[in-house]
Amino acid sequence: MRLIVPDASVALKWRLDDEECVRQAREMLLDFGRGSVELVVPDLFFVEISNGMKVAVRMGRIDEESAREFVRQVLQLGMVAIKAEELVMRATELAFLHDRSVYDCVYLAAAERLGCPFFTGDRRLYNALRGKLGYIRWIGEYR
Repeated sequence: MRLIVPDASVALKWRLDDEECVRQAREMLLDFGRGSVELVVPDLFFVEISNGMKVAVRMGRIDEESAREFVRQVLQLGMVAIKAEELVMRATELAFLHDRSVYDCVYLAAAERLGCPFFTGDRRLYNALRGKLGYIRWIGEYR
């Protein structure tokens, strides 16, 4: 089974229909459900998807109850979560090295540690790092 680190921008596509690359993100989730991939995330992921849902509600993209239900469903998926405290020192190094947020770099540190691809739906992050880190992938490339 192959390991994948998705970030919260990928997970939000599992529920928000107006996002770019929804099909690929949902295919990843289906593959996880089939047992063909293992999704591994820093525990910060759950806070980020919750915040993303709150923002989506504020913008009128989803109703509050649907947002809450999505967060509940994601919590029940059974993804492997790595404690951010185990990743934060390397994430900080990566943040300084690549001038990115430590929040983003926690995902990079997880993928680096596991030796697996990191998938993002954050175009700015992807464009900034795609030539520098061999393990970063755009969600549109999934399959």
